[in-house]
Amino acid sequence: MRRSTRAVIGMVVTVGTLAGASATAYAQDTNGPHLGAGTTGAPAIDRTTYRVPAAEQPRVDAKQRMVANLTAGQPLLQGVQRRYAGLKTSKTLSTSVTATYTLPTSLQTRHVLHWEGEGNGNKRYTCGPAASRNVMQSLMGKDYGEAPFEKWEKTSPTTGTMSVDIASALELHFGHIDTWSTHTPTSPANLYANVKVTVGAYHHGTIQNVRTSYLPFWNGHATNHFNAAVGYTSSAVTVGEEWYPAKIGVTSNYGQPYGFHNVSPTADYNAIHYAPSGKFIG
Repeated sequence: MRRSTRAVIGMVVTVGTLAGASATAYAQDTNGPHLGAGTTGAPAIDRTTYRVPAAEQPRVDAKQRMVANLTAGQPLLQGVQRRYAGLKTSKTLSTSVTATYTLPTSLQTRHVLHWEGEGNGNKRYTCGPAASRNVMQSLMGKDYGEAPFEKWEKTSPTTGTMSVDIASALELHFGHIDTWSTHTPTSPANLYANVKVTVGAYHHGTIQNVRTSYLPFWNGHATNHFNAAVGYTSSAVTVGEEWYPAKIGVTSNYGQPYGFHNVSPTADYNAIHYAPSGKFIG
C-alpha cells in the first residue's frame, strides 16, 4: 500500500489506496451521487481516527462505556452530562451521571430530511455536508444550509468528503453541544448500541460512511456515500437517506433511495464496514 500523510491542526490524515484494489470495485457510476469521484481509479481510503482535543476525550470514553454496557445488557450507569444550557428543554441532554436509566425501545429523532444539493445548486457530491446539515438541524432546530458544511468539511467535487473532516468540522462548530469523533463499529450489535445511545441519550443522529449496495433501499446500486442513522426500533436501525435523484434531474435505474428506512443492524454494519473509511461520526 502506498500512503501519503498530511498533517492538519488537531489531527493526522493518512491518504492511500487499498493494496490490490481494482478500479472497477471502487469506480463511481455516472448516475449516482459523487459524480466524477473515483473516475481515475480507486478513491483515497481513510483508515485513520479523528483525535478529539484531550479535554474532550473523557466524554468520548463515557459514551463508549455506555455503548459497552448496553451491548452487554448491563444498566447504563455512566449517564450523559448536559453540554449546553441553551438547548430547548425537550432536547436537553440528560444530567443523570450516577443513577441507572433505560433507553426507549424505539425512537427517532425529530429529523428533517433535506435532499442532497437542496439549496446548494443541486450538487451531487455533497452527501457528507447534506447528512451533517440534517443531523444538526434536527438537534439545534435551525437550518444552517448545506453550503457552510460543504466549506467546513472541505468537500471536493472530485474526491467528496473525508470522515475525519466531518468530525473535525462538527467538533469545531458544535463541540459545545456534544463531542464529535469517528468510530469504527466492531460488530452489528456494537453499531446498534452506538446508534441507540447516540439517538436515545444524546438526541441526535450519527453520520455514516456507507457502501450503498449493502443497504436494501439502494436496490443493489453500489457507490460510496454518507447518510445518517437517525433512530432505531427493537430490531432495526432507522436510516435517513438524503439522495433523491428525481429532485436534481438525475436518471436512476435503482429507484429513489430518499426517505427513512428501517434496516437490520447487520446490513447497516456491512454498509459501513465496506465503505472507504469504515467509520461513522457521532
